[in-house]
Formats: sequence, C-alpha cells, structure tokens
Amino acid sequence: MANTNSLLILGDEQLVREWKSFYEAKGFEVFTNVNSKQDFFFAIELTLSDTEKKKTNLKLIRSQCKHTPILSTSIAITTIEQLTWLDNETQLLGV
Repeated sequence: MANTNSLLILGDEQLVREWKSFYEAKGFEVFTNVNSKQDFFFAIELTLSDTEKKKTNLKLIRSQCKHTPILSTSIAITTIEQLTWLDNETQLLGV
C-alpha cells in the first residue's frame, strides 16, 4: 500500500525543484527518481516540451508504479497523445 505522504516528481529540472520544495513544505516525502521498492501515493510528470523524455518518464513510472496515479502536464503534449504511450488510461490525469 502506498504511503500517503510520498510522491514522485520527474521532468524538467527547474520545475521538479520548485514542485519538490512546495510539497516538502507541505509535509510530503518527495522522490525525484524511481525506486522499484517504493510505492507512491501519486506521481507528477513535469516535462513540458521534450516528447521523448516525457514518454520515457511516463513509461518508467508505469512500469515501476503500476497502481500510482500520474498527474502530467499537457501544455505542449496533449493528454490524448500521452495516453497512447500507456496501457492503463485510468492512471493518467492531464493538466
């Protein structure tokens, strides 16, 4: 079962630093790399425009954290496109 205070953040370095700082201040335990032994409450993917990096990160999260909800930016890469990379449509939320 996931620790309700742990979350995973991957993506563009500056955004990861800012979001990590925000969530740590709120009491979350924040990870910025995938550890297959860790089960996260949720994951955030913050790659804005590098399609291959975003695809790699989403697939990594999916392969290591099969039941973790993923919140992903969809500013430059639509949620619909991102869904084509994953085999579980219900796991991804686009913002």
